[in-house]
Order: sequence, then C-alpha cells, then structure tokens
Amino acid sequence: MTSHPIARPTNLQLLALATAIAFEITAFAVAGRMLARRSEREQTLTILAIVGAHLLLMAPAFGPLIVALGILCLGNTGLAAAAPSYALPALWFSDGVLKLVAGAGMLWGQALA
Repeated sequence: MTSHPIARPTNLQLLALATAIAFEITAFAVAGRMLARRSEREQTLTILAIVGAHLLLMAPAFGPLIVALGILCLGNTGLAAAAPSYALPALWFSDGVLKLVAGAGMLWGQALA
C-alpha cells in the first residue's frame, strides 16, 4: 500500500467546501442582479466581501489560516467601505497580497507535513 502525502478529506471537510461554493454561487447570483446599476466601488466591495465570507465557511477544510485570511479580507474590504479615499487599485492589490501570502503559507505548511 502506498502512502499519500495528503490525507483523505473527511465528510465535514467536503461538506464545508460544498457549502462555501454553494454560498458563493448563490451570493454572486443575487448580488449580480442587485449590483447591475451600482458603482464600480460598490460592486468591488460586494465581490470582495462575498469572497471573504466564503473563505470563513471553508474553515473545517483548511483550518486557521483560511479563517485568518477570511477575516483579513473582510477587514480590508470593511476598511475600504469606511474610507472612500482607499483607492480601488490599492484595495485589489492588498487583497491579492493577502491571498498570495496565505496561499504560500498553505503550500509551505503542506510541504512540511
């Protein structure tokens, strides 16, 4: 029998992933209709908030790092909502950096396992 570096996911982990994906699809479908006539800023903030929330739903599958990423993404989006001077390019850049760093952390952590 060959050992695999990645453990088989549990039912809870699979359910968390399915729930997160279903939430994101539903939220985008609803938001898409509501945001059609909104500003680019409102659309961007909504999109990033949906993505941040869906990250939190994946906690059972990916652990504390995805929770931290979700919280940081939602905080970054909340900051942009509260500070109209927070430019959209800066928001997108900081959001991307957060996700890049968290993704690298997950890959690095997996390599150590």
